[in-house]
Amino acid sequence: MNDSQLKKFDRARILIKNGKAHAAATILAKLNDEVDEFRINRALVAANLADHQYMAARRLAEERVSDYLKEKSDAQLLIRVELADQQFMTARRQIAKLPQWSVQLMPLVKDAEENALATMNTSLRERWREFYHLGDTSFKEQQRRMSVANRLPLSYYLKGAMFLLRDPFTNPLIRASLLENLQPLKIQQNVKVYWIDEQEHDLNLADLQAIDSMGVVQQLRQQIADKYANQDPVSLQTAQRELNLQLIYLYPFIDVAVTDPNSWVTALTSSGQLVKPNHSVEKALDWQRKINRLVTRISH
Repeated sequence: MNDSQLKKFDRARILIKNGKAHAAATILAKLNDEVDEFRINRALVAANLADHQYMAARRLAEERVSDYLKEKSDAQLLIRVELADQQFMTARRQIAKLPQWSVQLMPLVKDAEENALATMNTSLRERWREFYHLGDTSFKEQQRRMSVANRLPLSYYLKGAMFLLRDPFTNPLIRASLLENLQPLKIQQNVKVYWIDEQEHDLNLADLQAIDSMGVVQQLRQQIADKYANQDPVSLQTAQRELNLQLIYLYPFIDVAVTDPNSWVTALTSSGQLVKPNHSVEKALDWQRKINRLVTRISH
């Protein structure tokens, strides 16, 4: 910041101390547009929080999440802001990244959820009913309701998720998103998941792995990288993008479909040019055709 900007910054901090959060936020918002500095963002978030502009505060903080997760006091501000905007599930996932501070941060979430359950039970139940019946709607509406569901306490979210994971009308991408949202929380809960093979599979949520940490996924990514290494960057990007979509559809049972990573990559990158695929490649092609049909169904 130059001298003029520093004076404005100091003026805004004085205003915050004097209880004039709105005036401070007006100054800091302009500064934040001019200068890319975390301390300005943090001060603006704090001012918006004090001014009860909870959604604005959260959106600003989430623009620089990685900065907020470096220090306990900043992480605490981030969690407070997300809870003020009733983003209970988002706050829980943030804390899952911070095991070193979870003892101090998790009580903030539990207190906020208990307060919401005591004071907003009617609106929470309406929110939950909308989430619970998500499968009755279009894919776009399912996405919207998924976003709104972040504003449910864990008890409500989990109850809805357990039904939606078994609901054949829940889009497979939405089911995968539900599981990805719950994965960092390591909840000891047995659930049944209706998967793309049109069968139910048993799963303990605590056993869920992040996609990128799965050994079979690492093998797939490496094989694609090796195949196109320093030769065809366009084909590499195309194959990576296609693989990423396939993995989302297959999650969390990726290794059920991908029994041979080499054959899967061969099927993925053959572009229909294989004259006589072997059994393993043909099996991979069958799975990939199934995924392509599911993708096509969304766009129609």
